[in-house]
Amino acid sequence: TRVYEIVENSCTLPMGTLSDQYNCNTGEAGCTVAVLDGASELTCVAGYGGIPTKANAECTTDGGTFTGATFCSVIVDGFYLGAGGTECPPGDLIPDVETCRVAHD
Repeated sequence: TRVYEIVENSCTLPMGTLSDQYNCNTGEAGCTVAVLDGASELTCVAGYGGIPTKANAECTTDGGTFTGATFCSVIVDGFYLGAGGTECPPGDLIPDVETCRVAHD
């Protein structure tokens, strides 16, 4: 009889997005999706903005960065920058990877 152990990948959140769970943040060891799911809702560090949410978070590569959820975006000169440094109009946030989307704080 063989016994197999299922090992879940551990990831960290992208820079600027914070979790209250130990090891989930940038520069920490990493945590599983199950641990992140047990955390309070995500928040942004100073200099980042948006309305982050952990829903749909995925960790496809052990030691990688979480994907699939809504993360914080860096703010430069009052603009939120999206993928590839794309500037969005004032008042728009970049909660997803490719597009500007209006959100409410």
